[in-house]
Amino acid sequence: MAVPAGATPGLAPTTTPLLAGFLINCVLYGVLANQVYWYYMSFPKDSTQLKAFVGVLAFVETAQTAMICYDALEGYAINLGSLAAFDDVHLAWMDIPITTSIISLLVQSFFAWRIFKLSKNWYIVILVEMVALLQTGAAFAAGIIIHSLKTYSAVPLSKGATDSVKIWLAASAACDVLIALIMVYLLNRTPTQFHKTKALVSKLIKMTIETGAITAVFAVIVVILFSTAGGSYYACLGALVAKLYSNVALAVLNSRIRVMGGRDDSHQASTTQMYVDASQGRGGRQDTSRGVFAVNVTRTQETQLDADGAKSTSQWDNDIPMHPLPAEFC
Repeated sequence: MAVPAGATPGLAPTTTPLLAGFLINCVLYGVLANQVYWYYMSFPKDSTQLKAFVGVLAFVETAQTAMICYDALEGYAINLGSLAAFDDVHLAWMDIPITTSIISLLVQSFFAWRIFKLSKNWYIVILVEMVALLQTGAAFAAGIIIHSLKTYSAVPLSKGATDSVKIWLAASAACDVLIALIMVYLLNRTPTQFHKTKALVSKLIKMTIETGAITAVFAVIVVILFSTAGGSYYACLGALVAKLYSNVALAVLNSRIRVMGGRDDSHQASTTQMYVDASQGRGGRQDTSRGVFAVNVTRTQETQLDADGAKSTSQWDNDIPMHPLPAEFC
């Protein structure tokens, strides 16, 4: 079959990875939308700043998905039959390097905030932010250069594009590894005398290592594909990096959700309310200003399972501070 004039032959290495990237990106967007829904439903009392962070993350991800869908329409619908259209970057210069770096910066700043909450050390936060800003700046430079090149096939041939993409992804991976190492170090310093605290810290350490590894490994793979493989294989995985960052951040926030009766629901509590007439002061003196108070005494029972399935149970009482009863009880 003759190749149409002006078309670029042998575009299967470009069209196949792009289509796979478009489809998987939309699947991950659906996962993200579900996580955002459960976050807002489960944690209505979170701070305004945290809710705004999730909202901005969802907005930027929606914009990126819309641009990626437009790229898919351009290549597989609007310009169907034109092989040269598949080699055109369309909006990929914006939705892959630039938008991904913005999302990465947001998520890495979120983890830097968590590091500050644990360490109260501004120097560590500044170090993380500097690496995060480095990857963002390199990604913006890559996006601008790719926009001027116009085609996927020309990107690996450009030294400016190659260097900026490598700096972007290497700095992003380095930032993820740095965050994971700092978080593990700080969590290991947390006192774990109680069973529940120890289990929680172990869970957080495991999640920190897993989430940091996911994004860092993906960034390294994209660098390798960009440096060694032809076609648009690097663009396929590059289109997924942003969704991985967002889903990781939401997974960390939603890890606080507890299923009643599930494995993590290892304690039961019963509350008894006592009424105390506080108008009787010491030594028989009357203190009519205090009136009648309610005291909530909560008895908590914690059950732990060891590796052999044996149960260990502990109980303790918590006295909730007194609060005045409504007027009708006085």
